[in-house]
Amino acid sequence: MNLLAPGGGTALWDAVAFAADKLASHPEVQPVARIVVVISDSQDNSNNVTLKQAIARSQRGEATVFARKGYYASATPPIPAGH
Repeated sequence: MNLLAPGGGTALWDAVAFAADKLASHPEVQPVARIVVVISDSQDNSNNVTLKQAIARSQRGEATVFARKGYYASATPPIPAGH
C-alpha cells in the first residue's frame, strides 16, 4: 500500500459492479456471505456503469456492499459543525 500513489479518476460504480460480478462468478457449495467493502474519496467521476446498474448487479450477485469514505493522509479532516 505504501507504494501506491493517489491520482486519476474514481470509477466507483464500475468497481462495485466488477466486484459483485467477480464474487457471483464463483459458485459455492455452501451458503457464503458475498461482501464488497468500498473505501473511496467519494469523488465518483470516471464511470461507465450507473449507480442503478451497480445496485442491480450487486443484487443479482447477492453481494452486500459496505462503503466508507476515506481521506488522503494529506487532506484536512472535516471540521465538525459548530467549531
